[in-house]
Amino acid sequence: MIIAKTNPLTIKPVFHREKDGGYWVEVPSLKGCCSQGDTLDEARKNIQEAIKLYLEDVHPRPHLDF
Repeated sequence: MIIAKTNPLTIKPVFHREKDGGYWVEVPSLKGCCSQGDTLDEARKNIQEAIKLYLEDVHPRPHLDF
């Protein structure tokens, strides 16, 4: 059996403050992955979920029928 070493992916979200309040967030290393929130905490939670969904879409888990 061969076990491949994997390099962890470094994901660095970039937070931007909106003029009228709130934040928007982008992840430059994940094209099109972005989110927003009324507070910094909300924006952080939202981008974590967006990253999770983005990665699941790019690398879906196989469906196994047993």
